[in-house]
Amino acid sequence: MSVLQDREHIAHTIGGLLVLLVATILSVYKPKGLTKYGWRKRMKLKNKTDITTYLRPHWVKVTGITTIGMLLLIFILIIVIQVI
Repeated sequence: MSVLQDREHIAHTIGGLLVLLVATILSVYKPKGLTKYGWRKRMKLKNKTDITTYLRPHWVKVTGITTIGMLLLIFILIIVIQVI
């Protein structure tokens, strides 16, 4: 339990989690819209000339909700550790 009370260990743990979180967000994030390849592929599949809507895939929403939940969990753990 003394490891949890040492501020240096907590800081390194939180820092490591933040680095992993940033790497995950950057690997998942994609700006709204399509690349030229994706646009051509969609045009071939749907045979339409005007495709203006882009829906985010379900996994992007799930990843975002999971990330927010993880951040809330980290902050709750920090508060609990400081109280103890």
